[in-house]
Amino acid sequence: MILKNLSKKLLESAIAVLPITLLVIFVGLGLPELRNMQLGLFAFGAIMLTLGMAFFTLGADMAIMEIGREIGANIAGNKKILIFIIPLILGFFVAFSEPDIQILGELFQTTPGQKNMTIIIVVSVAVAIMLLISTLRANYSWPLRIIILVIYCIIFTLAILAEIYAPNFVSTAFDSGGIATGPMSVPFLLAFGIGFANAKGGKNQSQNSFGVLGLATAGPILAVLLMALILRPNASPKPLEHIDVENFSDVLKTFGQALPAEFKLVGIALAPTVIIFLIFQFTTLKLPKQIILKILIGVIYTFFGLSIFLAAANSCFSPVGQKLGFVIASKSFKWVLIPLGLAIGAMIALAEPSIHILAKQVDELTGGSISKRFMLIALCTGIGIAVGLAMIRVLTGLKIWWFLLPTYIVSLALMFVVKPIFTAIAFDSGSAASGAMAATFALPFTLGASVSVGGNPLLDAFGLVAYISMTPILILQLTGLVYKIKTEAIQRKKLVPTTEIAALTTHPQVEAELIESSKIEKPIVADFAEEISDEPIDFD
Repeated sequence: MILKNLSKKLLESAIAVLPITLLVIFVGLGLPELRNMQLGLFAFGAIMLTLGMAFFTLGADMAIMEIGREIGANIAGNKKILIFIIPLILGFFVAFSEPDIQILGELFQTTPGQKNMTIIIVVSVAVAIMLLISTLRANYSWPLRIIILVIYCIIFTLAILAEIYAPNFVSTAFDSGGIATGPMSVPFLLAFGIGFANAKGGKNQSQNSFGVLGLATAGPILAVLLMALILRPNASPKPLEHIDVENFSDVLKTFGQALPAEFKLVGIALAPTVIIFLIFQFTTLKLPKQIILKILIGVIYTFFGLSIFLAAANSCFSPVGQKLGFVIASKSFKWVLIPLGLAIGAMIALAEPSIHILAKQVDELTGGSISKRFMLIALCTGIGIAVGLAMIRVLTGLKIWWFLLPTYIVSLALMFVVKPIFTAIAFDSGSAASGAMAATFALPFTLGASVSVGGNPLLDAFGLVAYISMTPILILQLTGLVYKIKTEAIQRKKLVPTTEIAALTTHPQVEAELIESSKIEKPIVADFAEEISDEPIDFD
């Protein structure tokens, strides 16, 4: 059974990674500055990325999702004090060990060559607090839209102040929110929220299952802006990497040198989650041995899969992405960065494990009404637009606000129009979209282009991940608006209820015609949802 699932995951991963691989190789072959072995490094990285993604997603299904659901459900049925303590502990360790946050610390350095530990700790604390707020929201049925509105009002107020006193940190603050929800934190936090909401039950169970990731993204933005205003640290982006590969032996050496560091990083990332799970297992969970064995096997798959995935992304995709952006931006046809950005954004979305995990969960929890296929199309579209907008910023020097502020204003306004579940899924989607591929390929690509045109990477390149987070939020909120409009249109088509027809006329033939014309063949649901699935759900 496991081998069958692994074969399926390998096929899905290969289909996901192939488009971005073919695009980069095709573009690279037309650029003399990119040598064949550098493209060979990228192609080898794509193979390793596929392998790593397959093992990781299988392991996440078997272990990380299972651990998150079990702990979330256990807390929901336990003493109230655990609701306040456990989310803080889990949130901090899951975030602190998140590989993407470690990448953020490397990209945004206060001391050349050293990670920015301050930003890593600040982001981890923020995720912990937001996981607590999310848990309390599900426990007490607090409205998500009000929480999000309050948090983003504070965020934009702080951002205006930071624009004056610490402008280099504004883009990074918005990026930190998206980067905080990477390949480790997305499956765990998502499953934790689902497990807790399912155990609590109630009429708001479906919408309470989502929203955890959206809040986990907002917290770091707010925290980094506060950090910038209070500490006002100096920082600089990580220097561009040099690609030194002359033959296949160099390709293997490059990948092999990166692998041990990723083994260590992922081991540190998994350890707190596994330890906390074992504590729960021996104290309250008491799961059967078969389930424990399955989880432990899943942890091993996750360990090797994520290590291989990140090693390939960091050693093969990241340097080639930087070089590709740098070379294209140095040409007279640099405008091609915009359509190329659209294509790259759409294709890295397909290769992002977090997106596939979220899309699968949304499909399952909505009974197929919001299908995995639709989620992937919506997210690919949104991320493609995001990277295209980022390229416009690089070429023109526009501030991050030109696109960020209008998008969030519209998205926040739509919260009060669409069904609550669309809001929750939308903000979770924005969080999942800005995962490992955004941090290790799209952002280096943008950094390379910014350096090439002589811009300021802190102002022009950073902010890309924020764009990748914001566009899916808007697109899925607009989906909710379409749902609402179509639902209301169907409801308006209903004729006078049959109980009132008799009062209008006693003529048998007229009455029969009116009754016939007022019949509705199927339940009142959105046409849009029904086009996705034959099994619509109630979004209330």
